Amino acid sequence: MFLSNNQLTGPVPNLTDPEFTMSHFRDLSNNTFEQSNVPSWFTTLQSLTTLMMNTTNLVGQLPAELFSIPQLQKVDLSNNRINGTLDLGSRQSSELQEVNLQNNQIDVFTQSRDYSIQVILAGNPICLETGTRGEFCSIPTSNGSPYSTPPNNCTPTSCRSGQVSSPNCRCAYPYTGSLNFRATPFSNLANPTIYETLHKQLIDYFRTSQLPVDSLSLSNPRRNLDDYLLIDLQIFPAGDERFNRTGLLDIGFSLSNQTFKPTDSFGTYFFQAQNYDFSAGGATGGKSSNTGVIIGAVVGGCVLVALLVLAGIYALRKKDQAERATHESSPFALWDENNGSGAVPQLKGTKAFSFEELSKYTNNFSESNNIGTGGYGMVYKGILPNGQLVAIKRATRGSTQGGLEFKTEIELLSRVHHKNLVSLIGFCFDQGEQMLVYEFVVNGTVKDSL
Repeated sequence: MFLSNNQLTGPVPNLTDPEFTMSHFRDLSNNTFEQSNVPSWFTTLQSLTTLMMNTTNLVGQLPAELFSIPQLQKVDLSNNRINGTLDLGSRQSSELQEVNLQNNQIDVFTQSRDYSIQVILAGNPICLETGTRGEFCSIPTSNGSPYSTPPNNCTPTSCRSGQVSSPNCRCAYPYTGSLNFRATPFSNLANPTIYETLHKQLIDYFRTSQLPVDSLSLSNPRRNLDDYLLIDLQIFPAGDERFNRTGLLDIGFSLSNQTFKPTDSFGTYFFQAQNYDFSAGGATGGKSSNTGVIIGAVVGGCVLVALLVLAGIYALRKKDQAERATHESSPFALWDENNGSGAVPQLKGTKAFSFEELSKYTNNFSESNNIGTGGYGMVYKGILPNGQLVAIKRATRGSTQGGLEFKTEIELLSRVHHKNLVSLIGFCFDQGEQMLVYEFVVNGTVKDSL
């Protein structure tokens, strides 16, 4: 239950309704509730793992029974007016890791010497007293964990620049990004079982889906300012040092569209991918490799010279035809013809693509990349050379516009920028085709978001 960072008013709500009894994670932080006594129903939430109610105008003393809830892992009631004595009781939950009560009015802590839980009381009267130097008066500097997927019974290898040694100790160029879990019911990030479970679920999914994945690595789990759990993910290709476009597209869509479903213990998530470089990478080294490069360069140079000569002869003989072909293939040709010089669209960060380029990015507009249709025409998913996912709207012959109208449309679309609207990346006006290229919405459908 996430109700934090709103403008909720009135008394603190009673969360003992049967609708909420199975909720593990409750966050009502940073609202403008009326001053309320510490709720008596705190101790009835027997399925609770995380309680977040900082800056909610609570007053009074905390009951010791709160800390004996069986699965409780974290309590954050900082920046309130909780006072009196802090007593964690004699039977704290074995799962309890952190109790954050900084900036309250607590003046006595009964377990100030014998406890194994991270208690934070900085900013309370007990820490302002002369001579009090307990660890509970300091503020932790990090909420992350040094966890990283270990090697699979092998010794990591030294890889060349840009490559990474996989858990199977193979050098490759991994597909990287971060998994962002919105509402994990657990708070202890130092428990390696959490990441081992997620690792197994991912590997099992990739193998069942027959995706070209050799291994994967999870690392650097941490919390962001919204208390989301972020985990860095590296996915390594099977059978080669790089992913091809098809394999990468399938993996990206399985995560971005949440085809992969982790168990309920992780809650909902979204995936933020980094751009992937499909280029060939560095040289493999060795004298024979250098010789091959030299021979290839010489042969390529000779072929290039021959092609240039032939192209020159052809251009001289077919000058008029070539000029007309060039004029017709230019994405601005029709606009120049209708409007004279200066008719090139005034675009803002929008690129003109050729038909060949978009055909390549969509695997020749294959049926497998068709993601929908509308009044304008078919919509295809594609991937640019930098790894960016795009949605390409290809107009049907009957819905195409004149050059002037299409020019006006893309000029307007290129100037529209809003956080709730997809941006126009580019367009195609080539070989009689009219296409619009938009950024691809990677977080699933509206239904998924709701």
